[in-house]
Amino acid sequence: MLLEKLIVCSDCNSEFIGIFQRGCWQSRCSTCTDIKRRKPTVVRERRSIAFFPCVEIVALPCQGQWVASKAEEKDLIESFQIHLKGSNWGASWVGRVDLYARKAFEIGKLCSVEVIEVEHQLRDADFNLIEKCESRRYIRLDEVEEFNSDELKYLCWLTASKDTTLKSLNQYETKVREATAPLWHTKLSGECRSGRMGTDAILAVCQSPHALWVESVGHSDDSEWAYDDEALVYSEESSGRDDEE
Repeated sequence: MLLEKLIVCSDCNSEFIGIFQRGCWQSRCSTCTDIKRRKPTVVRERRSIAFFPCVEIVALPCQGQWVASKAEEKDLIESFQIHLKGSNWGASWVGRVDLYARKAFEIGKLCSVEVIEVEHQLRDADFNLIEKCESRRYIRLDEVEEFNSDELKYLCWLTASKDTTLKSLNQYETKVREATAPLWHTKLSGECRSGRMGTDAILAVCQSPHALWVESVGHSDDSEWAYDDEALVYSEESSGRDDEE
């Protein structure tokens, strides 16, 4: 069990929620810790953008493969992370997903989901603070404190890809469609510089596990591909043309 309490920072005298690790309580806030460790950026503020107390995991990026990590080698407490950028799919990219959790949540499990925005102040080559700041968002998964079926939401992850290059023997293009607007979502994408091959993805908290699906576009046979509970379902609609003998 992780022990937490309100602590006064020994450097700046500000209050923060500290944890008990390595046999003692934290003495510095995250900002002063970043300065002490001479990190290239310093955390200035954390804001909660959205919070969902009871969420079922339908799908996760990277097939739900969490990576264990520690802030320092001597730390006793591990955290689990999933990081994915649009650059994984091409040189022209936008967006990223950063998930953090105290345990490796599996698909189908319940958790709470909190979206947090962090403001970082940059430092120059001599580690002096400069005025330039940048904001980043990450998603934190935690244990459900109390299950309430009325508040149950669904964490969905879906990808759609395309390959319309001239040398491709099987050209295709798919798009993510939304049956209902997600309660919260973030998108990322990556493609080659010509724009003929790439992948789009969305991570969303939805009211229903079937709120998102993938369908093919630009096909002459009017066929559709849909993802339903991570199982590929193919449905072919009539094109209205009679077969010629």
